[in-house]
Amino acid sequence: MATAGKVNGTIVKIQISNVAIEEQIEAAINFSRELIEFMNKDSGGYPDFEYGKASWDMSGKAHLTFDATTGYDTLVAALMAKTKLTVTFTTDVSGDFEFSGTMLIESLGMSTGTEDGIEFDYSFKGSGAPTKAIIEA
Repeated sequence: MATAGKVNGTIVKIQISNVAIEEQIEAAINFSRELIEFMNKDSGGYPDFEYGKASWDMSGKAHLTFDATTGYDTLVAALMAKTKLTVTFTTDVSGDFEFSGTMLIESLGMSTGTEDGIEFDYSFKGSGAPTKAIIEA
């Protein structure tokens, strides 16, 4: 049964090949389209717009753990090897929708402060169109 009412962000996660990135703190997905402007001398100074190129990306933040099955080490290895990944933005709740597709790692960074945990940030850029699906049990 799909999540009812407002969705608590705690259940949202980013997965690589159906395995969640461990210790996630934040997860985001974005879709965008460039707009093509059409204007001529008869338009009265008001341009018409049509949709152009589309793109999509995901990003997140997680705590660093050296023993993670899917974590910083997984992502840095994929980045260095120029590996295309199957990435999914999901709740894993039956009936909810999720987005997935082939993505490349656009950026990967790590930071910490004194007497603080280490966090890493990651962002993916979609290669081709994403797929929207309903999660099945």
